[in-house]
Amino acid sequence: MSALTGGTATIWAVAGMFSGPLFNAGRTLGTYRASIAQWEQVRLQYEQAVLIALREVSDALTALAKLTEAEAGQDTAVRALADAVDHATDRYRQGLASYYEVLEAQQQLSIPRRSRSRRFAKTASSPMFASTRRWGEVGA
Repeated sequence: MSALTGGTATIWAVAGMFSGPLFNAGRTLGTYRASIAQWEQVRLQYEQAVLIALREVSDALTALAKLTEAEAGQDTAVRALADAVDHATDRYRQGLASYYEVLEAQQQLSIPRRSRSRRFAKTASSPMFASTRRWGEVGA
């Protein structure tokens, strides 16, 4: 015990040990605040990425719903035009109409069928719709 209290050099050494953390307190607090700010920045970036992903999913699902609605309307039109072809063919067979009516009805039917085929090929090759269709099938 006398070795610790003996001499002036040991008093300054002990005082230096206690004063070091006191003068370092500002730097430690600054480091702590910087780490909190960095954590907040990373958290906000993550939240932004999640919101962007959710918006993209919402946009894809909205586009898929619109496409499905358009396909339903197109299918209804194709069925109606196919019925018109059948009626024109029946009228031709009964001698009530010329073959020109049958050809005209077939031509009108070919337009939405081609459009539907092109749209299906375009949709099938789109990665966005391919992924949303897979999710739609899983949920069905």
